[in-house]
Amino acid sequence: MSEDKRPRWLALESNPASYNKWADSLGLDTTQWKFEECLGLDPETLSWIAQPVKAVVALIPAYFKLRETEDPLVELEGYDVPGTEDLLWFPQTIGNACGTYALIHTLANSQIPLEPLSPLISLFEQARSLPTAKRSDLLLNCKALAETHVEVATVGTSSVVPPLEAKVGHHFVTFVERNGLLIELEGVRKGPLCRGKIKEGLLLDTAAYMRTLVAKSSGSIEFSLIALSPA
Repeated sequence: MSEDKRPRWLALESNPASYNKWADSLGLDTTQWKFEECLGLDPETLSWIAQPVKAVVALIPAYFKLRETEDPLVELEGYDVPGTEDLLWFPQTIGNACGTYALIHTLANSQIPLEPLSPLISLFEQARSLPTAKRSDLLLNCKALAETHVEVATVGTSSVVPPLEAKVGHHFVTFVERNGLLIELEGVRKGPLCRGKIKEGLLLDTAAYMRTLVAKSSGSIEFSLIALSPA
C-alpha cells in the first residue's frame, strides 16, 4: 500500500503523561511500572531513572534522513537476529501512528505482565500466530486501541494538534534487550534490528546510540528518550 493510501491517525506527543495514560488504558499497571522522561543522554542524568528499565522509546528527528546512509547495509545484512525469535514485531501500515506502534512494541516485548482484561493480551496472542504482513490488520481493527489513540492524541500538552493529513518528520522507535543484545523495533523497517551487544545496560546503551545520532544531526536537541521503569 502506498503511503498516500494508508489510513492515518493523529500523531502522539512525546511525553510520559501521554504514554502512561495510553498504557494504563490498555492494561499496564502504572502503579508498578511507568514511563519516565530522561532529561539528558549523559550517564549521570540517566542514573536518576529507576532500574530495571524494561524498554526505551526514542523520539528521533529527521529519522528517515538519518537512515539514508545505513539502509543499504541493513538490507545487505538482513534482519534475522539469532536468539530473538520471541520478539513480536508489527509492520507499520497506519500513517503518523509511529507513536502507537512504539508503545505496542514496548508492551509486547518488555516482558511485563498486563492486566488480565487487557485487550492487548488477545491481540498479541493472535499476532504471534499470523505472518508479520497480516499483524497490522489486528491493530487497525482493534476498537480499544483506536479509541485510546484518539483520546490520548487529542489531550496532550501541546496547544496545537497536527492535522490528520500532516506528515510528521519526527519518528518514534522502541529499544529493548534480548539475550544481551540491544534491539531496535520500528515498524517501517522489515523486522527487528540488532544494534550490538549491551555493555552498560539497556538505558545507557540506548543513550550511547542516540548520542551517535545527535552527532550526525549537527547536535540537534530534539532527540528525547522515555524509559519504562519501576513506578
